[in-house]
Amino acid sequence: MNSQKILLIDGDPKHAEALNETAIITGGERATIECAGTLASGLERLDGPEVGAVFLNLFLPDSRGMDTLDRVVLATCAPIVVLGGADDEALCTEAMSRGAHDYLLEGRLDSCSFARAARNVLERERAQRKLLLERERAQVTLNSIGDGVLSTDIWGRAIYLNAVAEEMTGWTSREASGRALAEVFEIVDGNSHNACPNPVEAAMRLDHTVRVTPNCQLVRRDGQLLEIENCTAPIHDRNGRVTGTVLVFHDVSIATKTGSKNVALGTARPAHGPAEPGVVSRPPDPGHLLGPPEPRPAGRAVSRSGRVQADERFAGAHHRGQGAAVGGRADIGKPAQIGYGQPARRR
Repeated sequence: MNSQKILLIDGDPKHAEALNETAIITGGERATIECAGTLASGLERLDGPEVGAVFLNLFLPDSRGMDTLDRVVLATCAPIVVLGGADDEALCTEAMSRGAHDYLLEGRLDSCSFARAARNVLERERAQRKLLLERERAQVTLNSIGDGVLSTDIWGRAIYLNAVAEEMTGWTSREASGRALAEVFEIVDGNSHNACPNPVEAAMRLDHTVRVTPNCQLVRRDGQLLEIENCTAPIHDRNGRVTGTVLVFHDVSIATKTGSKNVALGTARPAHGPAEPGVVSRPPDPGHLLGPPEPRPAGRAVSRSGRVQADERFAGAHHRGQGAAVGGRADIGKPAQIGYGQPARRR
C-alpha cells in the first residue's frame, strides 16, 4: 500500500506510544507515524516529504500556547489536531478558530482516540482535495468555452464569472463577487435604453430557463454597449431546491453590424452591379430616359453588348427542349456570345 505520513509533535512519550499502537488505514493507504519532541524538530520534519496530518501538543519544551500553533500553521497546509490538558478545552476551541481542524484533551488520549481523529482528518483532507480538483477542472472547462458564464446565489448576487464574462462585463470575478447582478450585468433595451427585466428573478420565479428580450444590450463597466444574446437557468441542489442561477451570454454586436451593412449594400446596389452567381445580369438601357421603349417582337433579342436575352417564349421553348444555341451552345445562367452579322443556325 501507499503510505501517508502522520507527524506527532509532542514531548510526552506516552502520547507517542499510544499513537504508534494504532494501525491507521484510510482510503486504502496505511499511514506511517513520525514523532518529534520539540517544535524545532517538528518544523524540520515539515520541510521534508509531504505530511498528511499533524498532531500538535500546544505545550512543548521550546514553545507554549497559541504561538506554537501559529508557527505550525505557517509551515504546513496539512490538517492539524491539537492536544491539550484536561482543563484546556477553551484554549483548544480558540485553536480551532485559528487553523486547527480538531482537538483531543488529556484523559482521552489513547490509541482509539488517536486512530479516530487521524482517520477523520485524513478522510476530510482527501475529500477536500478531490473537490478542489473537480472545481479546478470545471473552472478550466468554463474558461475554455466561447460564451460568458455568470452564476449568482439565491439572492441574485454574483458569485462567479468565467474569463469571457470578465472581458465582456469589465468586472473580474473577484471584484464582482457579492455584488448585485444589476450592478455587474446591467442590460437595457437597444431602442429605448430602458432597463430590461431581471432574468434571474424570472428564472427563479418560473423555475425554468428564460431568455432576454431581443435587441438587448449589455452596459459594460466602462459604459460601452454590447449587443448580446442571453439565457438564464435556475440551479438546483440535490433535493431540487433552487439555490441560484447561471447566465450564459455572448456578443452579437459584430454579427448585427455585418447584417445591417449587408442589408444596406443590398438596397443600394445599382441595377448594373454584379449579380448573384447563376443570375444573368442586364446592363442599363439608356432608352428609359427618353420614354417607354417600343415593343419588341417576341423571340430572342441581341443587346449592344452582344448578350442574348430570353423572353418568356424563348424560356418556355428551352424548357420544352427546343432551345436554340446561338453561335454555339448556350448554358442557363451564362451569357452566350453571338457574332454580329452572323445569322443564327437552327438544329
